[in-house]
Amino acid sequence: MSSRANSPPDDLDNVYAAMTQSSPVRPSAANTGDKRPRTPADDDQSDTEETPATITVSGSATNQNFKRLRGEQKAEVADWLNDPPTLREAKAFVQAFHLENLITKIIVSQPPWAVSSDLETNIYSYGASILLSTKLSAYKGSVPKQILYVCDISFPAPAAQLVPGNFEEASVRPSSGIEHNPANWRKVTRGVEEALTQLRAKFKKAIGGSLKEKTKDKTFFPNADRKDIYQLTQDIAQGTQCEVNILLCACVAFMHKSYIKDSTVGFWNTVDADLVKIRAKAGGDPKKVAKAFRHILQADRKEHGVDDYEIEDAVDTFQQDVDKIVEAGIAAQPGPAEGEGDDDE
Repeated sequence: MSSRANSPPDDLDNVYAAMTQSSPVRPSAANTGDKRPRTPADDDQSDTEETPATITVSGSATNQNFKRLRGEQKAEVADWLNDPPTLREAKAFVQAFHLENLITKIIVSQPPWAVSSDLETNIYSYGASILLSTKLSAYKGSVPKQILYVCDISFPAPAAQLVPGNFEEASVRPSSGIEHNPANWRKVTRGVEEALTQLRAKFKKAIGGSLKEKTKDKTFFPNADRKDIYQLTQDIAQGTQCEVNILLCACVAFMHKSYIKDSTVGFWNTVDADLVKIRAKAGGDPKKVAKAFRHILQADRKEHGVDDYEIEDAVDTFQQDVDKIVEAGIAAQPGPAEGEGDDDE
């Protein structure tokens, strides 16, 4: 019972008075349509006397659910409503165990969780965009993998499903709660590692093929006979969501430049080392890094192939959102040490 608005906060007289009052008598059944109030004569009746089988299922939602039951289920409900409270509890307890057994049987019969083909496709698609981002701070090691874990790779990859922000606090995962199951999460991480390794191998092979006549031949084509950067970027972007534009070409030109210097098994270590030097020289300024990449692209266009083509300057929305994730959480991190990372050879 609440106190009046003008009563002092510590005035408990009304509360004490309410404790000595008798409980109010409910209105008669004639006025309310409910059962009649209990009379002193009723107290003389046995508590074990059987109650008439009267079933009232109130509430629209409950009533609708009751109507959907099968005939034998409705009969069981009628019996349950007429059971003593202890018997009702026993029946409910038994039914809970029965449901638990059924659920356990369903879970046990399910096949082991596996990375689906759709998830593999999305991992590959996002992985390509990450490795072709000019915002990336390292192409090997944990950096590209951690970025992939931030992306929502559970679904097809429109840009809106990317969540920029601190990757350590990201709640978006390849499958809800899957990271809490070590065995299943390892399947995801293995899929990520394999996709990134395949992409790096593809990029390196395409770059080498654009410069050399044979895979094992270390002699480059004459400059005019080499593929230009636009053609090379098209080859690298094939089979991904990446669209050829000036930033994508600049990223490939950067790899191109490192390959000419080192085409051995240490190629990606050289790429990362060159990237660290550029970022250090730029002092972490993204505008200076962008200028460096554009300069590398301009030099590449003069050195490889015939410079008779135009490159789209606009960057597609999907790549822009991937770049935001890379820049937000990863770009400031240093690259891996020499020799660190995945083996792509």
